[in-house]
Formats: sequence, C-alpha cells, structure tokens
Amino acid sequence: MTMTMKEEFFCSLCLDVTSENSNEDYFVSTECGHLFHYECLVPAYNNGYRTCPICRDQLKLDKLRKLFGIQVKRSTKRSNTAQSQSASTSKGISAVQYDHKFKVIIVGDAGVGKSCLMQRYADGTYTSKLFSTVGCDWRSKTVIIGDKIVSLSIWDTVGQEKHRSLITNYVRDAHGALICYDISNASSFEDIEYWYEFVKNHSLHDCVKILVGNKTDLEEKREVPKADAKKLAQKVGIPFFETSAKDAYNVEATFRTLAARILENDNLIQEIESRKQNIRLKDQESSSNPLTNACSMSWHWTKYGVTEAARGIRHGWQNLTSSNRQRHYNQE
Repeated sequence: MTMTMKEEFFCSLCLDVTSENSNEDYFVSTECGHLFHYECLVPAYNNGYRTCPICRDQLKLDKLRKLFGIQVKRSTKRSNTAQSQSASTSKGISAVQYDHKFKVIIVGDAGVGKSCLMQRYADGTYTSKLFSTVGCDWRSKTVIIGDKIVSLSIWDTVGQEKHRSLITNYVRDAHGALICYDISNASSFEDIEYWYEFVKNHSLHDCVKILVGNKTDLEEKREVPKADAKKLAQKVGIPFFETSAKDAYNVEATFRTLAARILENDNLIQEIESRKQNIRLKDQESSSNPLTNACSMSWHWTKYGVTEAARGIRHGWQNLTSSNRQRHYNQE
C-alpha cells in the first residue's frame, strides 16, 4: 500500500503559515509534538492556559523546541524567483544552483524504518512493504534554510549485522547523521550507543548527529519510553526527535533541523569549503600535468595500438597468402 501526503506547516492555533510579526515570530514544537507560532502560543499561556491547545498535555515554555530552518513566511508577495525556488524544493526537485551540499546518512538496526524515513522526506510517499536495503540507497533533495539553498545527499544504510562492514565507506565524510531506533523494539534502542560510536569513529569530526525514535504510529506497542531516549540524547549531547514515516510526523522538522545544525557549525562549514578548494586544486593539477592522465592515455594507446597491430597482421597475412598463391601458379 502506497500513500502520498503533502506536508504543510501551519500554526495549530491560527491555522495559518503567515504571521503578523514575521520578522520576529517563529515556529515552535511542544513536547507533545504540535506546532504553533510562538507569538500565538505565549499570549494564551500568559492568560492562564497552561496546557497544549490540541491534546491538553502539560505545557512548559522552557521545554518548547524552536524548529531550526523553518521560518514564518512573510505575508507580502514574494518575487517570481523565490516562488519558483520554493515550488521546486517542495517537490523535492534539486535546484540547479545551491550554496551548500551536505551528505546525510541514516543509520540504525534493520527494520527501524530508515528507508521509509528517507522515502517520506525525499519523495513524499510511504510504502508499507519495503525490502531490506542491500548496501546503500540514495536520494537527493534541495531545501531552503533561511537565506541559503542547501542540497541534501541522503544515504540510507544497511542495518543487518552481517552487512555492517559494508557501510563504513558510506559513513565516511558524512556531515550529518540520523541515528534511528524503533520505539516498539527495545533491542534497536539498546544498539543506539553502538551506532553513535560507529558514526563518531568513521564520519567527520564535527558530524552533526540527531537521535530519532521512529514509528510513533505504533504507540500501543511502545517498548522504549520517551524519557529514556531523552536521557540518552542528553547524555551524548545531541537533539532528539520522535517521528512517524507513516503519518509524516516530525519527518520534515527532523531533516531541516539537521541541515540547519550543520549550517550553524562553523568548523564543519570551514572543513567543507577547505575540501572543495583542495578538489579544485587537484583538478587544476590534473589538467596541467599529462602524467596524471597516464591511465587514460595508456588505455587510449593500448586500444588504438591493438587495432593497428591487428590491421597490420591481417594485411601481412593477406600479402603472404597472395605471395603463396603466385608461387604455386608459377610452379604449375
């Protein structure tokens, strides 16, 4: 069964994405996972409404999570260029030009829903029946984070223990990582520390990591308390989200937060730019030094050398055959 769901961000109070104070307002997420404009929620809280307007869970202002990278859209009409960029990114179509390109990996045990998370975010679809990932799967999506256009290269890795050695090369040079477990599978949560250390040891030094508890749609089968996951995330110092690829819950917010955290990491951005510069220098050296093209030139000469040799052998054989025929004719 395949479902398509278009994700729209809007305030659960005013039911709008725009704001009267678009310069200072922003979206916040409560502990229960509902979205509001900060300027909509605070007045209600100050007037004595201390519960979530949607589910009536206890509301604490110091527990609100600002959603990085999700800015309140201005009410004013945008330019045609901005509109076309927004339209292309909402469909997951990569922009021709971008300011940054980030490599994002998704790791975790087999069956925690890594492929579904990637498919939901990149393609906007959900498939209940997916085969186990063999090696790695890949998607690309371009998003606008603040005033930057970011291309996310998303890698879904294999989770089966017997194949884990295959993903070391995929994790290398990763700028961000989603470390996933299934809230209805306690053993997948027990392996989180392994996956955290795996990413830490094989990715970039400043790789941004987020702990993700997937499959909140299976709440009745929950085996991992949310409090335990929060405690673990605080212990290792990384953000924590619970998501549902099936219901499209918190998926967009998770990936956008990861991209924004990478943008905020000056050391990581400097390293990315430094690597880019090194690649450019190597390309320039390759184009100016003929010895660097030895392999391709060797293949060129080998290819045409063999062709010419075969032609020469064929020509010589024809001459030899013709000579033998002439000698036989003269003898007769």
